[in-house]
Amino acid sequence: MPSFGFLHLRHAHEIMNQRQRFFASVIAPLSLVGTRHRIAFGVPDWRRRLLLASLLASGFATSAFGASFNCSKAGSVTERIICGDAELSHLDDQLGKTYKQAKAKASDRREFAVRSDGFWRWREKNCQTRECLLDWYRQRQLALDAELSGVSAPPGTLKSLPASASNVAPDSVAQAVTPEQVQAALVQVQKLMSEPNHGNHLFLVSAAPQPVPSVPLQPHYVSAADGEYVYEDLNEATVLDARPRVMVRYRGKVHGEYTLEVQKKTGRVRYTCDSDCAYIKQLMLPGYGLHDLDVVKNDHASLASIMMRDAMNGLLVESE
Repeated sequence: MPSFGFLHLRHAHEIMNQRQRFFASVIAPLSLVGTRHRIAFGVPDWRRRLLLASLLASGFATSAFGASFNCSKAGSVTERIICGDAELSHLDDQLGKTYKQAKAKASDRREFAVRSDGFWRWREKNCQTRECLLDWYRQRQLALDAELSGVSAPPGTLKSLPASASNVAPDSVAQAVTPEQVQAALVQVQKLMSEPNHGNHLFLVSAAPQPVPSVPLQPHYVSAADGEYVYEDLNEATVLDARPRVMVRYRGKVHGEYTLEVQKKTGRVRYTCDSDCAYIKQLMLPGYGLHDLDVVKNDHASLASIMMRDAMNGLLVESE
């Protein structure tokens, strides 16, 4: 996932318009009866109510609308969907902030990061529609909120309850999230992993606990030999070389920082980052001066970020 960039300033005017449309779509269900004809946003009433409840509960941060990652570098289908949707972008930004708080509070940050990465991988693999992403963000947000509040629930057998407008009182104000829903969120993602075509559902936990299978992490390299890993750098693709490759060696933790040495066509680069990897340092080797050093925010989408995540998750073997 547990990921965080910023939109380019030239999109500021468009962002404000998107924010106004977003607020209108959220507030519309609570308007007076005489103005009900304005509700024509194509989003189910129950979803607006649930979203508004979460906004009111969190105080709704007033920062500029935008996804938590750099949309100018969005490469996957899910990231492009998120960047093109006001509601999803806001949910991603909100989840990114909650993720940072939960990670800072976690007793084992490495275990937390590995577990969160598994949820993110599931989203990238299975969520190819807006409806799936909305459900994923809602449940992941509830799960992280539960971790922050110290609520825990044993994994259990889940029963599916289709969410529809009939589950919400027609004239009621947005409902508060119940403790049962918070507890259910802790096991919701495991249900999503086992049933990719789950649709939009709320889930209830039964009393009978069941073991939940772990989801093994998969590395992103295409091959490996003698401590050297081969990755494809699609950001550097050209007409002559559609899938350019780079050679990577993991040097372990040097001075407390994860260290990778990468051989590209343009030369050798050393990537380093500390335990939380919020920023990645890029040093062009042999590195004679500060002009060879660059520090970039971890956008969780670039090749450097992907390679570093593999190293931090224990998927690369340290080599001399």
